[in-house]
Amino acid sequence: MQRADLEWLLKKYETLRALQGQDEPETSRHMRSLAREYPGALRELDDLPPETICARAHELERVLSEQGAAPPWAPLQMRFHRLLRGALAIRRAGQSATSDLHEQVSRGDLGHDARDWADDLPALFAPNRSSLTELTFFRIAAEAGMSRNEVEQLLFGSLRRFRRVCRG
Repeated sequence: MQRADLEWLLKKYETLRALQGQDEPETSRHMRSLAREYPGALRELDDLPPETICARAHELERVLSEQGAAPPWAPLQMRFHRLLRGALAIRRAGQSATSDLHEQVSRGDLGHDARDWADDLPALFAPNRSSLTELTFFRIAAEAGMSRNEVEQLLFGSLRRFRRVCRG
């Protein structure tokens, strides 16, 4: 990972730490901004214990100060945010995977992150489509040689759909 990527992730974890325990009216503007820059980050705020958020920030600070290797979750977390941001931009831009939309994506009109979906636009608009988060989990899993569940657990600490079932 590049230094700028690590700094980008650290900025997110510093923001998450600052948002923990603040009053709702005070945080809503910051949360919207955080969600735009790091789609899925609010789930981290909901699902990860404060200790994990703090530990991740410290890990990134350590790597940045010592020039060490990034923790295993960091490149996948960065990829998750960027893929999801690209998918959201594409979804906002069109209702189907038309050739015009494909051209916009390929040219970079919808941002750099959207280009990663250029060869897979139909998946974003399939009638039985999964959520964009699910598509992103599966995409990262394929790229990293992991299962979808392993990716979710590494990034968010637990499997959300299983927790829902257990709550009754």
